[in-house]
Amino acid sequence: FRFAALQSNAATELLAAAGWRGPRPDSVAFVAGGRVLWKSSAALAIALRLGGEAAALAEEAARSGGASAAMCGTRTTASRGST
Repeated sequence: FRFAALQSNAATELLAAAGWRGPRPDSVAFVAGGRVLWKSSAALAIALRLGGEAAALAEEAARSGGASAAMCGTRTTASRGST
């Protein structure tokens, strides 16, 4: 994992490389494999990648919230913002 403030040049470059052109929510973002996830989807994807108990909790949260691993960025691409 690498961390950067959403307002930083590093985040701007990373989001642009992933194809994100929309506004940035004031929240956590997760970029992996060319996908951009925001808010709870980002948090769940991070927890799944941490493995162990964090992943088990994320899987349970995804099931109870109606989300899936695909929504957490492990199997599909996230929608991209518009200009």
